[in-house]
Amino acid sequence: MFPDRVEIWNPGCLPLQLTIEDLKKPHPSIPCNPTLFRQFYRVAYVEDVGGGTLDIIKRCRDAGLPEPKFEEKMGFFVITFWRSTVTEEYLEKIGINERQHKAIKFIRQKGRIGRSEYVELCGCSPKTAYNDIQDLVKRDILVASGKGKRTYYMLRGIHIKAGGV
Repeated sequence: MFPDRVEIWNPGCLPLQLTIEDLKKPHPSIPCNPTLFRQFYRVAYVEDVGGGTLDIIKRCRDAGLPEPKFEEKMGFFVITFWRSTVTEEYLEKIGINERQHKAIKFIRQKGRIGRSEYVELCGCSPKTAYNDIQDLVKRDILVASGKGKRTYYMLRGIHIKAGGV
């Protein structure tokens, strides 16, 4: 678990007949162990065949979250669930500056950032930090909490304590 996402790693890979893109549309189920699958189906432990990934995608969309990411890495099948709509792809699309990108990376690691931390992290003036942060707030990327010098900023849609998941 990470501040911005949850990753589930499962040993194994997709059957050769399926691609990652196939998981995003109706597709056949190709269980590695058909006998075991049949038993799970008979006792209603699994509901249908080949519909799980589509259900996962729909539930993420219904919750207002980005589509999960499916990957094969180092002999594992990995699914990533984003806790917020602020994904790397989204940030690239809207074109934030390098300081803002650095601050968002910091927030993903620490949970939040204050303006003085932004100044120190980015080596910029307090005025530049203020302008950068306000730009991210206006774009609905960051949300402010606290007042005055104790104000800190978190990614919108992530409601966890700093350092905890």
